[in-house]
Amino acid sequence: MGISSIIILPLIVLFIIIYGFIKKVNIYDEFLNGALDGLKTTIKIIPNLVAMIFAINILIKSNIITDSFFFLDKMHKINQNIDSGTEKRIENMSFFL
Repeated sequence: MGISSIIILPLIVLFIIIYGFIKKVNIYDEFLNGALDGLKTTIKIIPNLVAMIFAINILIKSNIITDSFFFLDKMHKINQNIDSGTEKRIENMSFFL
């Protein structure tokens, strides 16, 4: 951790506090309002996060991702052979049979 990161974070916090005093804002109440809004947002997105984690877990456990990468790798190798002009593309397509 560099010296700049040790100095910059307290300076940012100090700047926010001084700016709040200059603008005559109740800093503590605004902090609590922001924390409450953050908590409400967190509660709103939790079902979506759980659904995404569940769906990703299903994809990983079923090996769909691994199989699709294997398939794409084979297709890429076939495409390279076609582009290079070799006649091995028929041999490489034998995995479809």
